Amino acid sequence: MNSSDDVQRTERPATVAERASQVLEQRRREAVARAEAVEAAAAARVKARRRRLRTLREAAVLQQSLNEKIEAQVRVARRLGASWEEIARRLGVSRQAAWARYHRICRDCDADPGRQDLPGALQSLHFLRLRTEGLQDKTVILVGEARQRGGTWAYIAAELGVTRQTAWQRYGGAARDGRAG
Repeated sequence: MNSSDDVQRTERPATVAERASQVLEQRRREAVARAEAVEAAAAARVKARRRRLRTLREAAVLQQSLNEKIEAQVRVARRLGASWEEIARRLGVSRQAAWARYHRICRDCDADPGRQDLPGALQSLHFLRLRTEGLQDKTVILVGEARQRGGTWAYIAAELGVTRQTAWQRYGGAARDGRAG
């Protein structure tokens, strides 16, 4: 009986030591798995943020392109004899706002009396305005998403190609409220 007690005593500490080692190894694996999951989630958030900000950058480039097309169409419309009121109506702004924004680019636009192409030029302005408004709405949504994910105004502004203050002024309230501004 004494010898079996000795066997049990020698087996039991080995079993407890092995079990303790197994438990520690399992806890280590779980900790490593949790750390890897946290790293993977962080990497996915960074990747998603980069995708959104890349989309913001693309929106800014598209907005610049649309602005250049609008300026070109305003020049064409003015050369064809369009009044500031006609241009403003198609752009959805006041006559004064249209003049203030575009009169500098039209200083050398001498009106051509042949107005046959004027309706097409004015219609182009209208379609460009609609595209600009749609892009503006999408940009507001993208800025709001970027802010919700922790994007700073400085980073968003850099992606949009504007100053931090301009980004905040254009999108601060709109991004927060989820509306176009």
